[in-house]
Amino acid sequence: MVESSIKFRAENILSELSQRYPGTTVYDLDGRGMHFLSEVEPVSEHPEYDRAVEVIFDSKPHKHLKMTQNYTILSGTMKLYVDKNVLDLSKGDKYTGLTVLKAVGLKYTQLRAGLKKIIS
Repeated sequence: MVESSIKFRAENILSELSQRYPGTTVYDLDGRGMHFLSEVEPVSEHPEYDRAVEVIFDSKPHKHLKMTQNYTILSGTMKLYVDKNVLDLSKGDKYTGLTVLKAVGLKYTQLRAGLKKIIS
């Protein structure tokens, strides 16, 4: 039951991202139905940055060594685990940083290195 509801949610999010951002590449970032991305301006178009819309319910721990990420929470809440700190972000909050280890949220959107996220 849970797996089918995650699959249904994933299909809905991917469909909504495709409709809101036509002509972009849209995908489930890690195949778990927890982190979605629409590449609005891919790095292949300009190597110095990328711009994407993301919807994240949970992301796998990771670290960015060369990319600064800019987050703007458009709705919902998000926890960012940065080094040994936990940042609780909510609608309207912004964060800019070089290393992000993990992001966890529920119905939130973000703006990352020019990346914009959206969820209704």
